[in-house]
Order: sequence, then structure tokens, then C-alpha cells
Amino acid sequence: MKNEYYMADYYHCNNCDNYADDIISEKEKVICENCDETMIAVFSELLLSDFHGIYIPKVFVESFDLEKWNLKLDKEEKEILNNPENESYWDSWNDVLNNAELIDKDKNKYFLHQDGDLFAKCYVEFKG
Repeated sequence: MKNEYYMADYYHCNNCDNYADDIISEKEKVICENCDETMIAVFSELLLSDFHGIYIPKVFVESFDLEKWNLKLDKEEKEILNNPENESYWDSWNDVLNNAELIDKDKNKYFLHQDGDLFAKCYVEFKG
């Protein structure tokens, strides 16, 4: 029987805010060495690099399937996100970041996170 190993980008303890990035897990829970609480595995996928600069919102709306991200933008919202000069551009983008979620075939839930680059992040707590 083949074992599946997972290398998360990092693990995070919500209890004591400890981070660990050198753990390989076999779908087993990871215990925080500081407080003995279960740590959350964080997986990230780069969607758009910061090369796109202020156009990341525009490129995202034009290039990604918004329905898969559970986003229902009306025509006006799409027009706002198509124009970085619009005074509501960043507020609208912030709404997208706060409301987007994608659920994959394994029922993992991904959220958008922007820190320069735009990432899809998934937080998993292994139960084993």
C-alpha cells in the first residue's frame, strides 16, 4: 500500500501563534511543540505574481472562473474591477478577497490571499 506524504507550506498553531515549516506529514495531525495543540497545515498555490502590480484584480476577474470561486459579480462590479483608476477599485477588490472561496473535488476549501502575489490558500487540520 502506497503512503501519501504531504509537505505543507507551513504549519500554524492558532493557540500560541507558533509556525513550523520543516514537517512532512503522512496525513496525520501535527502537534505544536510549544503548547501541545494541533497545528493547521497551510497549503498555497500561486495564482498571479506581483509582476501584474495594480492590475492583479483586473487580471483575476478576466482570467479566472469566478463561479468556481463562488463569486457573483454584477456588471457594475466587473466594470469597476476592470479599471484601476476607478475610486472603488480597491474596495471592490477587497470584497473579492474577503468573499472568494473555492471548494475542490476533495472538499478542501481555498481562500484568496494577497501579499504582493495572489495566492489560493487552503487550511487543513488532519484528524489522525
